[in-house]
Amino acid sequence: MNKFFYPRLAFQNIRKNKSIYLPYLLAGSMITGLYYILSSITIMVAESGAKGSGAMGYLLALSTYIAAFFSVIILFYINSFVMKQRKKELGLYCILGMERRHLSLMMMWEVALSFAATLALGILFGCLMSQMMFLVLMKIVHMQVRLTFQIPLRSVAGTAGLFFGGYGLVLFYDILVVYRTNPIALLKGSRHGEREPKARWLVALTGVATLAGGYGLAITCRSAVEAFNVFFFAVLLVIVGTYCLFTAGITALLKLLKGNRHFYYRPENFISVSGMMYRMKQNAAGLASIAILSTAVLVVAGSCTSLVVGEEDVLRRLFYRDGEVQCAGEGADVGQLREEVLAQARIYGMGVKDESWHAVTYHTMRRAGDRLDFDLEPGAVPVAVTCITREDYNRESGNDLMLAPGQAAVWTNFSVPEDRITVGGYEYQIVERVEYPAFVINELNGMSDEALLVVPSMEDLRGLLQNEAEYGRMFEPEIRLVYRYNLEGDEERQRECFASMAEGLSKSVPALKRTDDIYQARESFFQLYGSLFFVGIFMVLLFLIMTVMIIYYKQITEGFDDHDRFRIMKQVGMSDREVKKTIDRQVRQVFFLPLFTAYLHIAAAFPAVCQLLTMFQLNQKGLFALCTVCAGLLFALFYLTVYRLTARTYYEIVRG
Repeated sequence: MNKFFYPRLAFQNIRKNKSIYLPYLLAGSMITGLYYILSSITIMVAESGAKGSGAMGYLLALSTYIAAFFSVIILFYINSFVMKQRKKELGLYCILGMERRHLSLMMMWEVALSFAATLALGILFGCLMSQMMFLVLMKIVHMQVRLTFQIPLRSVAGTAGLFFGGYGLVLFYDILVVYRTNPIALLKGSRHGEREPKARWLVALTGVATLAGGYGLAITCRSAVEAFNVFFFAVLLVIVGTYCLFTAGITALLKLLKGNRHFYYRPENFISVSGMMYRMKQNAAGLASIAILSTAVLVVAGSCTSLVVGEEDVLRRLFYRDGEVQCAGEGADVGQLREEVLAQARIYGMGVKDESWHAVTYHTMRRAGDRLDFDLEPGAVPVAVTCITREDYNRESGNDLMLAPGQAAVWTNFSVPEDRITVGGYEYQIVERVEYPAFVINELNGMSDEALLVVPSMEDLRGLLQNEAEYGRMFEPEIRLVYRYNLEGDEERQRECFASMAEGLSKSVPALKRTDDIYQARESFFQLYGSLFFVGIFMVLLFLIMTVMIIYYKQITEGFDDHDRFRIMKQVGMSDREVKKTIDRQVRQVFFLPLFTAYLHIAAAFPAVCQLLTMFQLNQKGLFALCTVCAGLLFALFYLTVYRLTARTYYEIVRG
């Protein structure tokens, strides 16, 4: 046998099945290119030496592992559709005399050619786009770096290794399928699923229960920590529920439609309902996958966009003034601190304005009814308690709150008795409910149950610390003195002054805890949120590629399966217009169900995702809702366009 027989046969097979292989090769090339871009940008960021590049590089490197996982999953998924369409062809080869080992050699060359084509096109695409995407990332994170064209060989080698392994696993799976299936079964492979499915009520009830459980966990989250603990489990429940309901629920719906004589016995409805009925198992898995991927697109796009759009508002909420200094313990004196900050500012020819200061204590307590105690028992509900004095509260907020000994004003994000509360052994009469004051920075921001107490004097703060010290905390409780200020002068000189403030104060303020300013924080925020947004773009693109491929191959699969049926229907009198109308009705009745399901999923996940976003200090539900709605509208337009294009392909296959 000619040594080029199998390579030539593999090439002819790919060319002959171009309607199946071209999208497969295109998707593989795009996935390869995206992975290379992400990998090369990770290396470029690490080698740039820019400030903050270490943290950004770590986040990008972590994302490459996630992208690698999804890339291999996508390869397997779209390969399953290719194999389904080729089973009849492979079975015919067996009937004509080819042995399984010959088929394996042929398939090996097909996979090798596919791998070579996708790797070459993907690397070429990645090399052309990686420099531009690196500039986009630098623009998003507001970093200035010198761009030099480079093709990191580590990225080329890593991409080649990943997809060599991925295509190797695909080949192993395909050969395993061929060896475990007899030729007659291969020849009839495209006919599998023709039997009308039975109603599976147990599966349907399981889907209802798991979906309700996942929705319940997501909707009832009250804090970021709780959302973080249950979100992954809730996602698993929703995925299981979605697959169960699509597998059993749509079948039940189609049976109900079939039972409606006035609806079912119309040419377009008869073809649409009966066609879906006989392949419901395969359709259900694909439609459920589209629903899950669509939900992932909306969650990632909405959350990452809201983080980038809302980062300046987050900064302004965290920074009551542009600069902040904290000190604690012996020697913490606001007068000395003000003088030292002013002296440091004068070095740069500037003054200090908009001063703000207050004393504060932070405690972690256990909530038990109307009591907040220091003894944290296993399983107890922890509460983050912040305490400030009446004098500081009135000076900074402009209020005239009056408190006698034993009285307090409170704010909580949980229910407490209206008239009295016990905190750390001290009983206080609640005289007023206050809003959370803007000058007290809420660093936890919804990550747990929280309470703020305005107490009469510093003696109350010292008493609470003394009681807490008896419980042997890991960190010694202390009264923190927080001083905030703005500088007078142009922004550039302010940056220089703030940059030197930590070193200058560390020499003259022995009780110094930390110094911070909005300019350094803004750079950190840009790097963190910008990197997350950039990674989110790549994740959305991967999810979209997978979604488009499932939709396309589902339409092609349905087209080949329906070809003979529609030919028979045309022979008994159906026109081309009626056939096309039937296809459009099938799309509207069934294939838009995943989009509707994705909207339901994102609505149920909204409270939990909002809580998770508070871990990034974003507490703007309206902004997240707006970004998610915009993402949903854009995705619906994209979804409609893809379906219109694939429905046209479906119609051409059926009509041909």
